[in-house]
Amino acid sequence: MPQALRHTLLSMRDLLATAGPFLLLALVLLFVAYEVLDPNPPKKVVLATGADQGAYAEFGKRYAAALKQHGITVELRRTAGAAENPALLRDENSGVDLAFVQGGADVEYASTADYEAANEGLVSLGSLFHEPVWLFYREASAQRAFGKPQLEALADMARPGDWKLNIGAPGSGVPNW
Repeated sequence: MPQALRHTLLSMRDLLATAGPFLLLALVLLFVAYEVLDPNPPKKVVLATGADQGAYAEFGKRYAAALKQHGITVELRRTAGAAENPALLRDENSGVDLAFVQGGADVEYASTADYEAANEGLVSLGSLFHEPVWLFYREASAQRAFGKPQLEALADMARPGDWKLNIGAPGSGVPNW
């Protein structure tokens, strides 16, 4: 055997003997970390939506179909709406993993600090869509309540009168005034 080849083989053997245990240990640690930490997304999640005919229920169906293509099963849970959904997320025993929540719907807190403390650990993934405010009223009702058939601003509704404003169903996240 030529001297150069023998020297190369001995060097490889020494390298393997020196680095081999470290390489093997690193591979074992990576495998254990992968198994213990489980970086893969869950195969099943529960998504709290809202009423059957609402926008959140429709979006839930779309998300379920999209995630199914990636091997994730989405169980849709019908709820009263955006007011119930944050409470389900906060309750670790509810079984809810994800929920649609209307911005500003969770207004039961006296301060920002109280709100942040109650929602610690919850993360927003983003915004689905804008929710505009539409105001419809009867001219006869406005005439009776305010003495004029047309309102000029939302502030006009603050005047006393027998005006009732229905914004959403109870539990929908938007209060009725």
